[in-house]
Amino acid sequence: MLKQYLSAREHILSRNIHDESGEHIGKIEDFLVDPDDSQPKIVIMSSGGILGIGGDHLALPFKLLRFNPQSSDVRLSIASERVKKAPKVDLSKLRGNDKEELKKLQDYYGSNAFETGNSGSSVDGGQYTQEAQDNHPHEGYEGSAKITGEEPKNKPDSNPSDDMDYEKLKWGQKS
Repeated sequence: MLKQYLSAREHILSRNIHDESGEHIGKIEDFLVDPDDSQPKIVIMSSGGILGIGGDHLALPFKLLRFNPQSSDVRLSIASERVKKAPKVDLSKLRGNDKEELKKLQDYYGSNAFETGNSGSSVDGGQYTQEAQDNHPHEGYEGSAKITGEEPKNKPDSNPSDDMDYEKLKWGQKS
């Protein structure tokens, strides 16, 4: 299946943003592209007001949006309350690459929210902590074997896949 690319004019600008429940959150007014990697990084969203007057403008990571080109639907990938509580930034300064304004957003959403990569990555709001490393020796088996209690029949220091007959597995034969 051929991927459909998004047009800024037809699929992004002036599109309404909805949360996962379908509630209208705001409208995309602009987005900022990082000149180093040519990727969109920041979305400027208008929220509230009547006919575009008296509303707020919020900046959020572009990767928080999910686009459906067939329906022109734009969804937030995080809770709308999180976006609504984002710090206010001076958009003219942000557009001018003011490091303090960008730092406000990075501190709130987490610096990884503005990195290029998998758009499905989560935004941690700077609260990410690495999982604790277990300092116990590897027991030589994992996954379902751990659940069922079936230990490998090979030596503890060897890899269980070393004893696997892949030709039998490939043809559906039991060992």
